[in-house]
Amino acid sequence: MARRDPASRGPEEGPFIYRDSSTGQLLLCLNLKVNGRFFARLTGEIPDSQLPAALTRLFARMGSSLEDMLALSRLFCVRNLRLSLYNKEDFHQELIYFLRENVIKSGFSMIFKDLKKLPLYRRQAEEALSLGKKYNPTQWCYLFSQYQLQHLLSTPYPARDVCCQALFTLMEIDRKKGSDLYQTLKSYLYNQGNATKTSEELFIHRTTLIYRIKAISELTGISLENPDTYLHLLLSCRILEQQDYLL
Repeated sequence: MARRDPASRGPEEGPFIYRDSSTGQLLLCLNLKVNGRFFARLTGEIPDSQLPAALTRLFARMGSSLEDMLALSRLFCVRNLRLSLYNKEDFHQELIYFLRENVIKSGFSMIFKDLKKLPLYRRQAEEALSLGKKYNPTQWCYLFSQYQLQHLLSTPYPARDVCCQALFTLMEIDRKKGSDLYQTLKSYLYNQGNATKTSEELFIHRTTLIYRIKAISELTGISLENPDTYLHLLLSCRILEQQDYLL
């Protein structure tokens, strides 16, 4: 829990123990600073004053992550669903109402138990927010679980460097001859090799589709029977979409 409490701030650096005068509860505390100035206090209830060193180090790491977020003018929240009055679905629904009413967008990490991996889950929440705003700008709440594939495909390398070169060969042939081989292969891959569904989607006869797939294999040398090749082609098509590659 982070709260503004500049009074009785205790030690300036590192975690420290503080007893709440109103409840008598011992609290593990850490002062959060933004731009070198006190901003808020991170507190957590503890059963006694004998704390393992590992826990205080973990608390310090959590505070460091929060300070990074605050420096970016972002709010970071960790919620214990075991202690919540809502189940996961109801909590998300209530949060969506709150975010919409206050014109706020939020990204959610996967549910986790290991606080030592807090920086990882913070990055998941940030990535969910970034990808969600890109692909679904009208929504308010973005779950990382819904954008895992896009995250996986967010390669820092240009599409030309990582995608199957056979696809660029097909694009060049399409440009020169006015054919539609790339879109045919893409549809075939997305329909899991189902010729009937693909031909219906492309509004062509099934025989025409089979002829095109055979021509694609002959022109590029690829084998769609090879699972590794099939996977590389499928992921390459998604990366091209992800990077808005101009066909």
